[in-house]
Amino acid sequence: MLEKIVKKYVDETSSQTRRLELIESMKQITDTGNDCFSCSGVCCSFVGNSMMVTPLEALELYYFLKSENRWNKKLQEELELTVAVFRLDRPVPSDGRRSFSRRRYTCTFFTE
Repeated sequence: MLEKIVKKYVDETSSQTRRLELIESMKQITDTGNDCFSCSGVCCSFVGNSMMVTPLEALELYYFLKSENRWNKKLQEELELTVAVFRLDRPVPSDGRRSFSRRRYTCTFFTE
């Protein structure tokens, strides 16, 4: 029941509308030949990745993966392993001088 209610508010159209500027920017970068397939992975690996998503973005990703039949036990296990290995479920140690900090990690989808 909850899934039906949430899915009503999470759809591809609203997702694309919210990210229209980012989508357009990524298309322009891709047109120059600089895309994920020609990249060394700095943005997606622990070298430079500290990306965080909002709960709404996480739900959108979940529903997208389900609609593409990519959400399965293996993927869920890989996601859980990424969380465990990079300690993404733990607070980042702080010396008290920074208001927030992010943990670097390699994205589960990097090699996909």
